[in-house]
Amino acid sequence: MKFDLTTMLKGGAMGIAEVIPGVSGGTIAFISGIYERLLNAIKSFDIEFFNLLLKGRFAALIKKIDFWFLLSLLQGWQEAW
Repeated sequence: MKFDLTTMLKGGAMGIAEVIPGVSGGTIAFISGIYERLLNAIKSFDIEFFNLLLKGRFAALIKKIDFWFLLSLLQGWQEAW
């Protein structure tokens, strides 16, 4: 998977939600259906991540952390600020 505009827009909604009192970006992630995938992507930053990083196995690293999903999400989040 490469860069995803839909995920970017969901990230933008999460970013906007962070500045609205009483609304959480996590709530928006849950409503938009990406909450579980986001949690799995965050959990992938473990000891195996650092081993792959230190060994220079970047292709495996990108796959492990769901890089394109996180990049799309963070790009949308950043644009919302």
